[in-house]
Order: sequence, then structure tokens, then C-alpha cells
Amino acid sequence: MGVLNYRRAFRLATVGLVAPVLAVVCPADPASARQRVAVNTTMGGPMVGGSSGNQIGSRSIQKYGAILGLTDDQSQTVKSLHEGYLATYRAASGSMQREIDEARQAFEETEDGSVLAEKIPEARARFKQRTALAEREFFSDVRLILTQEQMSQWERVERARRRETILRGGMLSGESVDLVEIVDELAPGSESEELQQAVARYEMDMDRSLLAKQSVIDKQGEFAFRPGALDLADLQKRSAETREAGLRVKGVNQDHARRIEQALPEDVRPAFAAAVKRRSFPRVYRPSQVTRAIDSALAFKDLDAGQRSTLQSLKEAYERDVSSYNDSWASAIEKDEQDPNNLAFGDGGMQVKVAMGSGGDDADTPLAKARKARREFDEATRQRLNAALTPEQRERLPKPGQSGAPGESEDEEVGVGESSGATVIIRR
Repeated sequence: MGVLNYRRAFRLATVGLVAPVLAVVCPADPASARQRVAVNTTMGGPMVGGSSGNQIGSRSIQKYGAILGLTDDQSQTVKSLHEGYLATYRAASGSMQREIDEARQAFEETEDGSVLAEKIPEARARFKQRTALAEREFFSDVRLILTQEQMSQWERVERARRRETILRGGMLSGESVDLVEIVDELAPGSESEELQQAVARYEMDMDRSLLAKQSVIDKQGEFAFRPGALDLADLQKRSAETREAGLRVKGVNQDHARRIEQALPEDVRPAFAAAVKRRSFPRVYRPSQVTRAIDSALAFKDLDAGQRSTLQSLKEAYERDVSSYNDSWASAIEKDEQDPNNLAFGDGGMQVKVAMGSGGDDADTPLAKARKARREFDEATRQRLNAALTPEQRERLPKPGQSGAPGESEDEEVGVGESSGATVIIRR
């Protein structure tokens, strides 16, 4: 099966700066009709420094200020410069959004897939050009107000920015983790020379890997769907190159996570290891709906002593036992990422994931089984929670699907590994 043909043209959805573009495809070979073929692209990129896409966010500004040691007056000047940058970025974003909306309307009227294939890449290219120029001008203006001593730290700002952009576009579990951020959260302002040296070595090694990865992305060129056919050989080549570059980045994170952990105070090490794991597999290790429901129930003022004791025991048992389910799920994700039928690549601003297989939680794959086992464990715990409460108390529990932890949702994945956005599954 060398080529994937479109079953339909494009379906386009846009929400703010993030626009999933779904191309529904099916195998050219009718004998492969039972396979799942899903293509998921997400434009706009992941959250960066408090903002979506590759926009320089407010948290990034605070980070740069700390690296440079800005004075209050300098910080105020940078804040004003940042406001001007944001105005330009938002104008470029609005322009791109209007162009995408116009392309979508034209497609809906004509069902001509070439409209989207031509207009969306053009709109995205103009957006990237305008925002890249705005970023260069912003950083150039910031450098003008720095002292010579502060300029000696500028390379650290550049490395931090590359971690915000290139690192955030990782396709593998553990690839997008920024260990510097975790250290800053858990050991802010540490004066440990050993820790500072460990972090500095990580910054340098990671930056070399990110520059190498960016070189791969630049050589590949931007990917765009075209009407008619998708070249499977090209997808496989892009995916293999992206995976190789991503594995180098992931390896740097794994190697330096061990070194940095040993340089941290002993009482901070468990929290550091947990944070690395959580950021490597966010869907697996984030607080679950069950955890949120139990915590909510424990806060009820009308619990009797027996109920409170039961709920506390339930919470302890869940936290103890869920770790094995989570570890199995995380291990299955890593194995699934090695599956040659799962293709993934991107440039940090757009991610493309293609899966060919049986798909779904009913599939006979280690990933589907691990995910299903965790879900069934959660459901059983939820039933025990409900049994300990009165009907009126159960009504006060957070409803499944309500927003809990940042980004939390009860929606099950149906796409490639841990992909974001919507993914289409085709079964015939």
C-alpha cells in the first residue's frame, strides 16, 4: 500500500489560534479496508509560556527577566515592548483566521479540496513571516536596553526561547519536557553550585539537540495536504527523520534528568521525578476525574464519621493502586511510538499524525488494553465512591467531563497515542 487516497476532501475547524485540519483518508487497496487510517493535524502548536502557538507569553517575559536580572525600570520597558509585540501578533493571527474562514467557506460552497490545499498553507506562511519578524524586532529592542553584563546572559535567553518553541513540538513521550522549568519550580533561586552546573550542562546539550532537530525540520520543508493522494513513502520518510531527531532530544532529557535529580536536595528529588514523569506522559499521570471526585466528596460538610473514614481509605487505596495501571499505560505508549504504522512529524507549529491499524479501545494492542484497564479501574473506584454517599451527596460530585485539572477531560483518545485535537477513525 504505497499511496493513501482521500475518501472525502478536507474538513476544517478553527478555534482561536489552534485550527485542526482533518483529512479523512482510506487505503487505496480495498483488501485493507478494515484498517484504521486517521490523519490529524493541529495548527498553532502547543501552549508556550502562557500563550498558544509560538507566541511569546507573559510567563516567558518573567523568565527572561530573571535570567537577565532586569531592574524595575527595565522590566517596565520590556513590558511595554511586549504589549506592542502582542498587538502585532494578534493582528497577524486575526488576519490568518479570516483567511482560513474564507477558505473554509469557499470549500463548503464548491467542495473543491484544492481551495484549502492552496489557501491554508499560504495563510499560515504569511502568519509565520509576520510573527517571526515581530519576534525579531521585539528581541532586538530588548537588547538595546541591556547592560554589558546583562548581554553576557543573552545566549541563555536564546536557548530558553528554543526550548519554548522547538522543544514544545516534540512528538514522543518525554521529548517535550523542559527540565529547567521543573527545577525553577521546585528549587527556585537555588545557590547550589552542583545544581547550577548540572542545569547549565543540560541547557547546552539540549540546545545542540534542538538545533539539530530544527535542521531536520528545515530540510523537510512544510507539509501540506494536496487533493488526490497522500504519498505514504514521503510520510514514512518524514516520520522516520522526525523520530530519529526526537529520540536524541528525549535521550538528552532522560540522561540529564538523572543527573539533575542527584544534584537536588534529597527532599526535593521525589517531587522532581514525579514532575518529569507527569510531563512526559501528561494524559496518564495528571489528576484523574476519580481523584477530583474523591477530593470533592471529602470536602462535604455533611459526611458522617463512617463515610469520611471510608472515603479516606478509598483515596489511599486508589493512589496506591493506580500507579501500576499508569506505569503500564506509559510503557504501552512508548512501545506504540515505535510502531512503524504510526507516523508522526511536525514543525512545532503544525503536527501531523497518521495511524493505520485496528484502533480504538477494543483493539487487541498493548496500548488499547492498558488504557482500557485504567478506565475500568477508575470506573470501579467511582462505583465504590458512589456507594459510600447518599443520593443527594452524589448529585454534588463533579460531573464526568467537567473541567478539573488544566486540560482535563473525560474524552477518550481515539487517535494516535497521545495526540491532541480530533482524530477521525474510519471503519468500513
